[in-house]
Amino acid sequence: MSRTKPTYLYAIASVAMVLFLVGIFALMVLHGQRLVSLFKEKVDVWLEFKPDTPQEDIARIIQEVRRQPFVKPETVTYITREQAAASMREDLGDESLLADIPNLMRDVVRFNVRADFFQQDSLRQWRETLRQDTS
Repeated sequence: MSRTKPTYLYAIASVAMVLFLVGIFALMVLHGQRLVSLFKEKVDVWLEFKPDTPQEDIARIIQEVRRQPFVKPETVTYITREQAAASMREDLGDESLLADIPNLMRDVVRFNVRADFFQQDSLRQWRETLRQDTS
């Protein structure tokens, strides 16, 4: 029974493949936290206003949101209910479906939170503070 000896080509290829996989794993470990931070900062936070909220209060709340240290100020966007309805009509395409439906949208502020502050407890605490201020 003859035993075939592995050739040098197989040994070199297997070592190269193992080193390649170890390198990919090392890159994922090194850049993993950066990717997690990037994904955390891409999450949109929506702040809805009651339909009878005065425009002065909305402007004040938007400025308050921009001043928060955990908010990325360049991401703060105010969307009126008319803009939201127009966007919905554009997305759905067929105007006849939306002709008889009243506009149930609300005015909203959309923003992103910095990854360092993206903790459920800190956001919940800020939400309760904001609710008390607006009541």
